[in-house]
Amino acid sequence: MLDSLTRLLRRRPSPDTDSRLMEDWARQRGETIKRVRDGSGCVLEFRSQGLPARLEWGPAQRDYIHHRELRVRVELALPEALEMLVMSRALAERLETQAYDQLTRDQQTEIDASMPEEARWLAMFDPVALAAPAAFGDAFLVMAASPPHARRWVEGELAGRLIRARERWLSADAPLVLMTLRGRLYLRTEARALDDKLLEGVRQLIDAAADSALRVVSRAGLRPVEVGLAGLTQTRQPGVEGVPQASLVADPGVSAEELSVDADDELMTNFSIGIPTDHKL
Repeated sequence: MLDSLTRLLRRRPSPDTDSRLMEDWARQRGETIKRVRDGSGCVLEFRSQGLPARLEWGPAQRDYIHHRELRVRVELALPEALEMLVMSRALAERLETQAYDQLTRDQQTEIDASMPEEARWLAMFDPVALAAPAAFGDAFLVMAASPPHARRWVEGELAGRLIRARERWLSADAPLVLMTLRGRLYLRTEARALDDKLLEGVRQLIDAAADSALRVVSRAGLRPVEVGLAGLTQTRQPGVEGVPQASLVADPGVSAEELSVDADDELMTNFSIGIPTDHKL
């Protein structure tokens, strides 16, 4: 048994091997990656729908990801109250179980900072009903401050891309989070080992999500507002037909500060918002 385990570990790609693969993949597209100083990951700056974007591969920043992860951020300049999230169903079920266990074990009445930000979405919003294939509903769920805008975002091309992701590169139990928050588009998923199929799939998915989000804004004639999800009370509230003028949750005391894109070539740490500053993101 020990020999089998040793052979398995030897077959696993090393971080350096994955970094070289990502470098080659980026080079084929005329892009250049930067390696993190300690060798633990890579950063690729590119453009999605003509807007600045950043892809990172490195150590997981969420407890629900047990290996390395891919993180993407696109500066879409969306209205800050346009808060929408797609989550893999397997991850949602896992987070709901953890939250329930925590609440019953500690006799709490609300989710505390030890739970990831994504768990708060589950506590605050009901899933949005979509006109999408059954394969989508089996694999993903959608939550939003404004369900009508979430439907326009997901239904059609983006739902199709997510179904293809599930069929081609996203395993049934792999966590995936795709969301718009504070004017940006974010993606986070597990990446035990890199390959061209995963990188290309993530890139296509983020481009489709960005394009669809911009179409939602254009169609609705939305304007930026000042407050985002960082401000909801931790209770479910009914969806509203328009984008809310203020978010629905109380500010738990968040740091919105982000690392400069070239701050010592380090991976960004504040990928999301809405949690206390002493909690690692």
